[in-house]
Amino acid sequence: RHTRLQGDWSSDVCSSDLGNSVADRFPHQLVGNSVILKQDSAKTEYWYEELVPGVHYLPIAEDLSDLIPTIQLMLSQDKQAELKQMADAGTEFVLRRLNSQNCWCYWASLLEGLSGFTGAVRLSEGYKRWP
Repeated sequence: RHTRLQGDWSSDVCSSDLGNSVADRFPHQLVGNSVILKQDSAKTEYWYEELVPGVHYLPIAEDLSDLIPTIQLMLSQDKQAELKQMADAGTEFVLRRLNSQNCWCYWASLLEGLSGFTGAVRLSEGYKRWP
């Protein structure tokens, strides 16, 4: 799933997120300073709406009908600077938006919101509250 690209940044790689059912792999690919080919999918994470196709990753149709033209575009020498900017933008997004503090804030907000649906939390016998 990794391909070496041409140009000044040839040490970086292109990574694909095709047919991905493991959602936690995508941020690791983005932060790797790689151009990501991301297949369109109805499966999303809470932060996907903040990503911009063509800015953070290269979108690929769900049926893969545009895969070959997109790869050909990536191999074009005149697109290397643009692809480098895209790889940098993906890395910057993960470091800024998906850092540990922001992820913990998301989970805290989610759990706080869910607590309104469940009412008071009752602990099973033998468990005690976290201090």
